[in-house]
Amino acid sequence: MWNPGLAGELLQARQLDLQSRIDEADQRALNAERAKEALAEDHPAHPHHLRSALAQVERAIAKLHEGSYGRCDDCGAAIAADRLAATPEAVRCGDCA
Repeated sequence: MWNPGLAGELLQARQLDLQSRIDEADQRALNAERAKEALAEDHPAHPHHLRSALAQVERAIAKLHEGSYGRCDDCGAAIAADRLAATPEAVRCGDCA
């Protein structure tokens, strides 16, 4: 199982990064709207996508605090350590993802 302490640090860093990127994207979208150059909704830097990523990180942080981090939300199986290392906010195992 992936180290919960390290996972917590990675998740908190990702949470701060995503919140910062959301703020920047909101500002870009506002500026773009004023300039009639809004970001396409399917662009990965669109605030909608960043908010979704932030929600995933916050869910993983909640699981860390409740003691279920590293367990699949769907089937309860352990999530592979390499999956958590690559994507610490993963809340589903490879089979359920």
